[in-house]
Amino acid sequence: MAKLTTCSGCSTRFDARKALVSAGGLRTTNAMYQRDVALQVRCPNCRREFTTTEVSLFGFLSPNGYRWVVVALLVVIVALMFWLPPR
Repeated sequence: MAKLTTCSGCSTRFDARKALVSAGGLRTTNAMYQRDVALQVRCPNCRREFTTTEVSLFGFLSPNGYRWVVVALLVVIVALMFWLPPR
């Protein structure tokens, strides 16, 4: 399901995932320690670039939700390392 965002310049509604320009905090800094990860999108109508939180990663996760999934997987992996017997 496409999440629509509204351009702050011309008020055009468009699919934010298809207009993604830059992953902002996900690539340039450590996303694990950021509270709000904002992604850059470009309006297809007026070509204005702005930040949005309407982009979902893998179709259903927000950037902040994705951060918590990664942290939870790491915790499970470390717990399994201590719980399972060594070979």
